[in-house]
Amino acid sequence: MKKLLSIMLGLFTLLLLNSCLKDKGFDNQEYGLKEGGVLDVPFVQILGGGLSKFNDQTIKPDVSDPLNTADTVTFKIFYVNNGKPADKDIKVTVAINNAAITDYNADPSKPDFERLPDSTFRLVNTVVTVKAGQSFSEDIVLIYNPQKIDNSRLYMLPISIVDAQGVKFSSNNGIIYYNIIGNPQAGTYTNTGIRYNYNC
Repeated sequence: MKKLLSIMLGLFTLLLLNSCLKDKGFDNQEYGLKEGGVLDVPFVQILGGGLSKFNDQTIKPDVSDPLNTADTVTFKIFYVNNGKPADKDIKVTVAINNAAITDYNADPSKPDFERLPDSTFRLVNTVVTVKAGQSFSEDIVLIYNPQKIDNSRLYMLPISIVDAQGVKFSSNNGIIYYNIIGNPQAGTYTNTGIRYNYNC
């Protein structure tokens, strides 16, 4: 029984390792872990960012309250360096990444998203600081207006790190894909068939 449990645990661990989303910077040796698990070069990333967390980045605006004109989501920048905090202030700049929508929509297996219209949101701050002695920045704040959002459409607002004062930033987790699933059944379908409406 112990042997069977050991084999199952080994297979489960292997499955987890194979399912991880690889970061391009690690793959091409720009930065990453040296032998022994020591980080080669410090970098910054968006906490909770990356396509692997796409579902966690879904905004669900409450449009049922006509008086609700402002909802807020926030995220932080995370400094990664073997568990050590930043040794100096690092100013990090983010920006809306329209090209990321085009890249996402290029995959025919995924539904197409539109860019969230400018009239529906405001990115309050685009520059934050990971202060010396800390590993996290203050919040980056996105305010959006649920009443101006067409809740029948699919919207996306990708926000990317664009500068970190010379500090590397993650190519995968350096972007957060805020999205609104207005129509959860939207997408490209390849199956065909006949629908019957049975009325007795």
